[in-house]
Amino acid sequence: GGEGGAASCIPARCDLEVFVPSELLSQRSVTDADGVKQLGAGGAVCCHLPGLSTASTRAEDIKRMITAQLKVPAANYLITYAGRPLRDQQTLADIGVTPPNVSCDCGADGCVSCAAAEAAAAGETEWGYGFYGIGPPPASVLLLPRRKASMDIVYVGGPDGLLELSDALGPRGTALGGIRSRAAVACLPQAARGVRKTSLWLGGRELTRELDASMLSDCGVPARSLILAWPRPKPRPPPPPTMLLVRLPTGRVLEVDCADDLTLRWLRARVREGAGVAERDQVFFHLGRPLRGNLTFGECGLQPGDEVYVVIKSASAAALWPEIEAHVTEPRQTASRGGGGGGGAPPRLRRVSSAPALARATFTA
Repeated sequence: GGEGGAASCIPARCDLEVFVPSELLSQRSVTDADGVKQLGAGGAVCCHLPGLSTASTRAEDIKRMITAQLKVPAANYLITYAGRPLRDQQTLADIGVTPPNVSCDCGADGCVSCAAAEAAAAGETEWGYGFYGIGPPPASVLLLPRRKASMDIVYVGGPDGLLELSDALGPRGTALGGIRSRAAVACLPQAARGVRKTSLWLGGRELTRELDASMLSDCGVPARSLILAWPRPKPRPPPPPTMLLVRLPTGRVLEVDCADDLTLRWLRARVREGAGVAERDQVFFHLGRPLRGNLTFGECGLQPGDEVYVVIKSASAAALWPEIEAHVTEPRQTASRGGGGGGGAPPRLRRVSSAPALARATFTA
C-alpha cells in the first residue's frame, strides 16, 4: 500500500500493542489471558493483537478484541494513536500506523518498512528485550479513559510499566530528557535500563536524544498521546578475526590467511611476495618468542587476529634500511618537536645487534 505517513508506506499487516491504564480494569478483567502482559506493579496491562490487517482492521474491531480479552466496556475509553482518537470506522491504515517491525515488499524508494525488513533479514539489527522476546518497537495504541478525553496528559509506556504524566506539557512542563530518565527506570526491564539504552517513540517516529533538552510540546508531542519507551538496539559484536597480521619493520602490515595446517615456510613465501624480503632474511616473532623451522600455525599457537613481527636481516635489511629508518625515526622526531617547542638535537637510534633486540627497537615506535 502507498497510503499513510510521509516516511513510509502502510504495511499489509502488523502486530499491535494496546496499552490499558489500571483505572479501566476491574476485578472482572482478565489479566492472565494469552496475549495480555502485566506492566509492572502498577496494575496496567498491555494486550498483544498479532497479525492485524491494516487495511481492514477498524477501531471497532479492536474494541471487540479488547472486550473479549479484558472485559472492559467500550463506552469507557477512546483508542488513541500518537494523540489522535480513532473513530469506530477508521482502519489502522487510515491513521497511518507505520511500525518498524512490519514486513513490507512494496519496493518503493525510501520506504522505512522495507528498509527495516531488509536490515532484519540481513541480521544488521539486534533489538533489546521486548514484550514477546527480542524485536524492534511495535505499533502501539492507548486506551484513554473517556473521562480524561479533554485533559492535557501524556502516557509513557514500555515492556515493564505505564506512567501517566499530568504536568508534562506546556512551557513549564517536562523536557524530553526527563521523560527518558523516568521511562528508563519505570518502563523497561532491569537488564535494559539506562538512559543511553532507552529509545522513545511517538507513533512511528523516534524522539531522538538530540531532542532531550526540548520541551515535549516543542518535540511535537500532543496531549493524550502515548510515548513508547523501548530498549535501544544492542550493538552487534564485531565479527571474529579471520586473518593473521604480519607486521614489518617498515611499518607495513600484511594480512594473510590463518589456519592450523599452514606452515612457516608458507608464511615466508607470503612475506616475500608482499614485501620483497628474501625468505632467508626473515625472522618471525610471536608473543616475544622466535618462530623457527617449518612448524605449522597450529604448532606455533597462531590464531586468527594474532600478530607476527618480522625482523629483517642481511641484504634485505640493507636494501630496506631507508624505509625502516624512516619508520623508526619519524615518531620520535614528532614527539621531540611536540614536547620542546622547537630546536634540539635530532633523536639517535639505539645500536642493536641481536634479532630480538632489533625487534624491540623497531616496534617500540
